[in-house]
Amino acid sequence: MYDYEPYVDGKNEVKKRRAYVWRFVGFGRSCFAPSKEELKKKVQELIDGYKEDSEGYGYNAYPYYTRYYRNQKNRTDEMEGMKLDFISIDFEIANENLNSACSMGIVFVEINEIVDRKHFYIQPPVLEFDSKMVDIHGITPEHVKGARKFYEIWEEIKNVFKGSIPVIAHNAQFDMSVLYACLNEYNLPFPDFTYIDSIPISTRACRGENVGNSLKERISYFGIPLDNHHDALSDALATAQLVLHCIKLQHRNSLQSYCRTYSSIPVRSFYELKPNKTFGKRGKFFKKVSINEIAATVETFHPTHILFSKNVVFTGELQSINRKEAMQKVVDLGGILKFGVSKKTNYLVVGKQDKTLVGEDGLSTKEKKHMHSLNKVSI
Repeated sequence: MYDYEPYVDGKNEVKKRRAYVWRFVGFGRSCFAPSKEELKKKVQELIDGYKEDSEGYGYNAYPYYTRYYRNQKNRTDEMEGMKLDFISIDFEIANENLNSACSMGIVFVEINEIVDRKHFYIQPPVLEFDSKMVDIHGITPEHVKGARKFYEIWEEIKNVFKGSIPVIAHNAQFDMSVLYACLNEYNLPFPDFTYIDSIPISTRACRGENVGNSLKERISYFGIPLDNHHDALSDALATAQLVLHCIKLQHRNSLQSYCRTYSSIPVRSFYELKPNKTFGKRGKFFKKVSINEIAATVETFHPTHILFSKNVVFTGELQSINRKEAMQKVVDLGGILKFGVSKKTNYLVVGKQDKTLVGEDGLSTKEKKHMHSLNKVSI
């Protein structure tokens, strides 16, 4: 277990610090160590000492010795059982560059219980904060000016990211891509671990209900509280609670048994990740606008308007107006929204293109298809 270890500091005062603990049944003694490996070694040394000189270690060791040492296999299994079930993680970023992580939350789960949690503000490589991101998570340059850079924080947490401990994230492609970009930014070795997306995990417990994929929609469906959405620790905690709730709801005893039961849940290797290169319209927060969502809000149109009965296609991210709002204006003027460019397209509304997605020429597939035969409007 993970608990507090009493110790005496340099001023001869008794203090407490976090440590791994192994409590001896029937002996009234506990072992403390900063890591599981050191704890296991320490426990083994005590057991060997009891075996060789039980009188020297005290006769009160006998209940522990007879119960545990005689059954070597059970003792080993219990030590192995101290491994974390999983950790959940969530990142927030400062701008469209995925190496711009500015906040990270990690939650640790052991034996289906949340045993620890950590939050870090991170100083990105460049203090450039996109206003859209700030509106979402509320983090500004002032929050991170005195924070550590990612490589400094990684030294503290890297040992958790091992092959035996699954990492869970909601919309894991995003968070794994951020982790990849941050590691790559500082030329840090890539760890070998498996990761699982909590979306397919929770889908198996939705019982066929048509529940949205967002974290907010999923936890709302299961009645799980979310105190501060888009706070990295709050989201990581909600993700862990979501997974634990699904495990309990489906009467499984662990994440591992849950994934064995629902073997179609993808369990992926971080080594095999194909990371996103940048944060764009397919990112974590910005939803693609479906033309089926847009309906006219007026009863009459002006037949003389230039857009009346004309087929209009949108591409790219608009700078001066929200895309959904622009689409709504077109429909209210009698225009007809179309998804793809064809010979019947009258107008192509072009916003800013992400060159990492469309290429160096900055032209989307929609633009290239009929670029010479369209009325092109830049916004």
